[in-house]
Amino acid sequence: MLIVFVLLFVLIWFRRSQVPSIHMYLINLPRSKDRLNNFTKYYDKMKTKKPPMTIVEAVDGNAMKDTKLFKKWPGLTDKHTGYKGIQLSTVKCLELATKQSPVLDWAIICEDDAELPDNIDFYKIIETYHDSKIIYLDSRNAKGHGVVPMCCTCCVMYHKSVFADMIKELHPNTSTHIAKHKPTTGLDTLFDWYISWLIKHRLNIPCSSHPIVPNGRFKSTVS
Repeated sequence: MLIVFVLLFVLIWFRRSQVPSIHMYLINLPRSKDRLNNFTKYYDKMKTKKPPMTIVEAVDGNAMKDTKLFKKWPGLTDKHTGYKGIQLSTVKCLELATKQSPVLDWAIICEDDAELPDNIDFYKIIETYHDSKIIYLDSRNAKGHGVVPMCCTCCVMYHKSVFADMIKELHPNTSTHIAKHKPTTGLDTLFDWYISWLIKHRLNIPCSSHPIVPNGRFKSTVS
């Protein structure tokens, strides 16, 4: 019996002592080299442990505005091509992260106008919000455990347990919500609002907000 307790203690200690595996995905259009250079500058200045980073070519909403997918996107018009692009870019990042699972524990998805503070510690943030599976880091949001911001996604952390559901529900071709409810207004499927709705009402994902990453140095490309 003593041996069993010892083994259980060792197992619990081992699990708690493991450092989570984190990977960062940076959404960037090839033509936006100024944004890429600016982000990289802040990434290089980080004094804490840097997660490895993959630059992901963004889905160009303007280039896809006449495609069948964009034209049939419920509730959104040509004015929302930028929102559609960033939503599909997020799906693209999560699909890449899925390929690294189960080794990968967390995916950090950054928009290229995010400016990482040099003291940001992603590992400590995970410890602080240990019960959350999505953590917003955009500085424009309110702070707190259980806070689900309605907008502002320049830097968001996703736990591997939510990858599949987020991929499915963020893509208009596979989303159960979009297919069943056939939304008629932009806010029903507009990226920032839609993702928070999914977290709260569709997927019931534990979420928190730790507003530490500023942005806004560049003119918004989301229309």
